[in-house]
Amino acid sequence: MKVNSFLTSLLLCSALALTGCREEGPKPTPSEATARDTKKPATASKQNKADDEEALKEFLSGNKKTAVQPAAGTDALPPGHPPIDMGRGARKAQGNPALPAGHPPASGGPQQPNANLPPLEYEAPAGWKKNPPSRMFRAAEFDIPSATEDGDAAQMIVYYFGPGQGGGVEDNLARWKGMFTTDDGQPVDDDAVAIEKMEANGLTVTTIDVKGRYSDMMSRPKQAGPTDEAYRLLGAIVETPDGKWFFKGVGPAPTMDANRDAFMAMLKTMKRP
Repeated sequence: MKVNSFLTSLLLCSALALTGCREEGPKPTPSEATARDTKKPATASKQNKADDEEALKEFLSGNKKTAVQPAAGTDALPPGHPPIDMGRGARKAQGNPALPAGHPPASGGPQQPNANLPPLEYEAPAGWKKNPPSRMFRAAEFDIPSATEDGDAAQMIVYYFGPGQGGGVEDNLARWKGMFTTDDGQPVDDDAVAIEKMEANGLTVTTIDVKGRYSDMMSRPKQAGPTDEAYRLLGAIVETPDGKWFFKGVGPAPTMDANRDAFMAMLKTMKRP
């Protein structure tokens, strides 16, 4: 009986041992475990490298939509950092946070010509219509109504180029004189040009009065040739501590003839406040 009980116990233990081996299986050796553990990370590393190369190709090709980049406003950026890639509309909506508080916009739109002019006061004739300056270096523009029913209006333009700019007095007088010719196309004689100097409230004013066929590419680009009728130029150069001011009035002779006295009266009112 004792032998049989011993044999029975031995057989039962053997059966239990065999059952446990089938469930757990053989334990891997250290070398096998190392190879198995490093297999998956190696595959992931290759995939990451491929993704990086693909993203680089897309960026270099200009395909920014599919390039791998952190999304705007994600946690990848430090708190308070503006998005890396913002569209024009988003920047405008956020008030351009890259600029300091109270800073004017980077692009403020077109500026008015000669927004910061030095002080010079004068009284323009009542019949002249003042218009906003249409180009740079124009301080003022006036339309002078025609003195005849079918004649063209004249124009007075006031130029200011800045301290030391605009050229010398004599050079500008010669340039204005060169815009006129006689009826037969010859340059006007010096005797036909009246140049005078005067003083107005401590300012030196040089005036010019010239008449003839007028030609000026700047003010009359669509009519390069001389005018069919006689024109007259009434000009003045006012010298101030801040630089020269140039007054150039041109129009049909009858209109400028009728406004000569008003022009000279305006020059006498020139002063610095």
